[in-house]
Amino acid sequence: LRELLKLAEFADAKPHGILIGYSDGLQAIALKLGNSGIRWDFAARLASQDAPAATSFRVGPWQNRNLFKALSHAIQHFFRTGVAPYPVERTLLTTCVLDAAMDSRLAGGVGIKTPRLADIHYQATETEPFRETGASWRIVTEETPQPEGLDSAENYVKLPVSR
Repeated sequence: LRELLKLAEFADAKPHGILIGYSDGLQAIALKLGNSGIRWDFAARLASQDAPAATSFRVGPWQNRNLFKALSHAIQHFFRTGVAPYPVERTLLTTCVLDAAMDSRLAGGVGIKTPRLADIHYQATETEPFRETGASWRIVTEETPQPEGLDSAENYVKLPVSR
């Protein structure tokens, strides 16, 4: 029964995704399946392995809200120190990819070339100090009631997408 309930989530959901082709030949896809806005999964096919590698990330108590603690921490760090917690190029690349994805959607799903992104490079930095590692989950547990006024993610009004 539990497996059937999991499958029911996909029954009325329209899957969609963003296919990204990198200049070095790597291909990636961000894929939305089902109706959940709080389920985070990852899979990859590695050249050194026959089977794909996959994992699922736990969002913690109160659904996705605890994950924003890391973002808040990073923003506070920036305001206090004036030092960006991670390279701004990372945000620029993400924003440009999403912009191209929206242009593609508006154009009926055609591929959008982004040669301007090929010249954006950065060195990854350690972001562990800003991550939610689950330590707060010992304080805010699954049994801890959400504060009044915090509705579940499923109760949010979904606005229609205009074209």
